[in-house]
Amino acid sequence: MKTNGTSSMSRKHHESLVALSLTVILLMTMASAQETSNGKPAPPAAVAPKVVNIWPGVAPGSEQWTHPEATLGSGPMQRIVNVTTPTLTAYLPDPAKGTGTAVIIAPGGGFIFLGTDTHEVAEWLAAKGIAGFVLKYRTVQLEGQNESQLNQSGGARFGAQLNNHALIAEDGKYGIADGIQAVNVVRAHATEWGIFPNRIVFMGFSAGGSIAEFASVQPDVSARPNYAAPIYGAPFPVPPIPKEVPPFFAGPQILAFYDALKGAGYKPEFHLYSSGGHGWGMRKQDKSSDHWIDDSYYWLEAQGLTRLQSDAQTGDAIFPRGELSTTKNHTGNIWLKELNVGDSTFDSSIAVATYDAGAKLDWHIHPGGQVLLITEGTGYYQERGKPIQTVHKGDVIKCLPSVEHWHGATPNSGFAYLAVTPTQKGKTIWLEPVSDKDYNSLK
Repeated sequence: MKTNGTSSMSRKHHESLVALSLTVILLMTMASAQETSNGKPAPPAAVAPKVVNIWPGVAPGSEQWTHPEATLGSGPMQRIVNVTTPTLTAYLPDPAKGTGTAVIIAPGGGFIFLGTDTHEVAEWLAAKGIAGFVLKYRTVQLEGQNESQLNQSGGARFGAQLNNHALIAEDGKYGIADGIQAVNVVRAHATEWGIFPNRIVFMGFSAGGSIAEFASVQPDVSARPNYAAPIYGAPFPVPPIPKEVPPFFAGPQILAFYDALKGAGYKPEFHLYSSGGHGWGMRKQDKSSDHWIDDSYYWLEAQGLTRLQSDAQTGDAIFPRGELSTTKNHTGNIWLKELNVGDSTFDSSIAVATYDAGAKLDWHIHPGGQVLLITEGTGYYQERGKPIQTVHKGDVIKCLPSVEHWHGATPNSGFAYLAVTPTQKGKTIWLEPVSDKDYNSLK
């Protein structure tokens, strides 16, 4: 944990909520003439941004919404209200500089409005070779025919949230659903957008931080992001922490969520700044919090997410990943490289297998057994009739002779191993594919 200053870890949750509410009420009522920013604009993305809808047709749950979307204010005070059609704005890097990493960015606004300064974050990331996707998620519907009336409605709703915390969950459920869907959309378009489906980061600010957190702990493991970075803001209350949550980079004002992750056995990276307030984004204030984006980039670097895509495809692997398998005994992409073919002198086959996230072998048997030396990523191993196991880099798995089993990558992580297979008792016997029930049976 990186700690700057003397902020207390015992700060009450409602104090953060009060600060958030006062901040956004002020934003909703300030004159739009305050349009200057101390921050310098980020270099433009190499590829012109494009906007895509995240739902086919009307977003579920908002079929009866009728209030038109409106943009209020301008410059750093610009905000969007009455969002009905959620979208992603894609800022893609120059393909020659692409890292294959994607960051979904959810702005703040208490689920009542959306700030627009997160586009600067996406531009900054794209200039670094990282694809940035700004999520415009649904916000609570406000009454009003003009900017003044909409500001008044928004301020009243924040006051209601402050007095009744249950309204936060009610107002936020649509944005959370959009956040989960955004992960699915980015992963589905990974090839088109030049990213790896197992290198998706969810970054959020204030209410957007809540979306990042909920998307990362939602029940469907396969639909979670691979990494999460809630910069500030937290859910109220904190959700239960399940297994297989992604690595976290956490900023201030999410102390309760940080404590919950620690209590569940995880080791999130946490940055606490002595000053800077709430809602700073890319705005410069001559505070240490001005450098949050540099800190987050160093964390991405430590996760191996900032390498060029051409380097990331092989990473730090000792052996090349070989050829893409075209056999019918697996699901997903698996690359194989034969290092030794068993013969009369050395009777074991040695091969490298590299899996995309979600790829898995069918059920099978090795008559002479097999030893797996896990070299990269996180995977699953299961023997017939036994619970599924999670395996990690450095683990050694002994597949006993004639025992039915399967192994593969987890939904959100690639996976690689060295397989040592005695050949004197015969070749591998392939059985049926792994069912979704078995694959998702981890408790």
